[in-house]
Amino acid sequence: MDAAFTDHRIAAARQAWGLDSGVVVVAAGEPASIAGTDQHHPFHAHPDFSYLGGVGSPSAVLAIDLATAETAVFEPHPSRDDRVWHADERPAGRPLAELDDWVGSRSAGRVFELGATEEPATALRAALDELRVVKDAVELDAMRRAAAATAAGFAALTRAVEPGLTERQLRSVIEGGFGFHGGDRPAYASIVAGGPNAAVLHFSPSDRPVGDSEFLLVDAGARVDGYACDVTRTWVVGAASERHRNLWHVVRSAQQLAIERCVAGTEYRDIHLATARDMAAGLVEVGILRGDPSDLVMRGVMAVFFPHGVGHLIGLNVHDVAGYAPGRERTDVGGTRFLRTDRILDAGMVVTIEPGIYFIDALLDDDELRQHYAADIAWDEVARYRGIGGVRIEDTVHVTDGEPEVLSGAIPKTLEV
Repeated sequence: MDAAFTDHRIAAARQAWGLDSGVVVVAAGEPASIAGTDQHHPFHAHPDFSYLGGVGSPSAVLAIDLATAETAVFEPHPSRDDRVWHADERPAGRPLAELDDWVGSRSAGRVFELGATEEPATALRAALDELRVVKDAVELDAMRRAAAATAAGFAALTRAVEPGLTERQLRSVIEGGFGFHGGDRPAYASIVAGGPNAAVLHFSPSDRPVGDSEFLLVDAGARVDGYACDVTRTWVVGAASERHRNLWHVVRSAQQLAIERCVAGTEYRDIHLATARDMAAGLVEVGILRGDPSDLVMRGVMAVFFPHGVGHLIGLNVHDVAGYAPGRERTDVGGTRFLRTDRILDAGMVVTIEPGIYFIDALLDDDELRQHYAADIAWDEVARYRGIGGVRIEDTVHVTDGEPEVLSGAIPKTLEV
């Protein structure tokens, strides 16, 4: 990363922290061992470190002198034997063994810890999280490249998909496409779910073959330089039935309207509620719900079929930090209990928009819900849709001073594949 950008971020952080002395130390974190082996999980530097210091290596520490603005990165220097087994790269930072002396000569006893630490300076972290809400030019460039790699992976999957391939086989196709086209790694655990599995919100791909004329829901994204893209598409593999069309078009229409609402000055919570009303109106039209759409949303009826928020902030974290503006707390009004973001949108924010409709056995079989919403839900009609799974359509959206920029807009939205 260009040092000018990390210098700018550190300067902004120092101003937000409002401290004129002491040292902030930001730990990248340690490699995590895979239990019972001599291997390690892929390393992810703590986002605090990535934001202020760039891509971090295991055990690296960024130190910031708040009085002088001097910074230094410290990291382990490998031995000769280490370089035999691993890449023979000489660290750019100073030896980690020098960290204590460097801090001790500057801190006057005041040391604030961030990054991978058990006792972070909570006020400093909260201020840093707020800075991360609006993305700078380097971050947006990385997210656009992540979106391009994601689009390539989805294109590879749609070329490959056919009845009989398993969810795991399709996951290997899309993730291979991410890597071949510039992605560092998947941004999160890819969801590939066929048929009834599409009703599981965080489904882990299985060896189940995808059947002909059933939904295939894929929620996956690439990561580039630490920054994530998050996309979901749902298709029918083969020919779509009337039930497939009913659900898909309701979600697709609601998602497009929600994206258009992503303008600076808009309350994100209002986008969630408006999107839920749009989908409730669609389910009334197809005969699954009865009543006024706004009332169905506010009384929690729509949450039986849309049991998550319309999206979230995204950046170094897939579910990025500072989703709730200071002073705001979660409520359950209008099914917002699981809404991950509640703040006014501003230019430079990046959010996901991901409405969905699902037929989830755990909710549909709940006696309390069935009785409470007996007059609102056409349970006989619901029975016709049991086992169909669900539909989710999601894009990563950059809020600008004008029209929203759909970073993942190159990925087609089609009913059938």
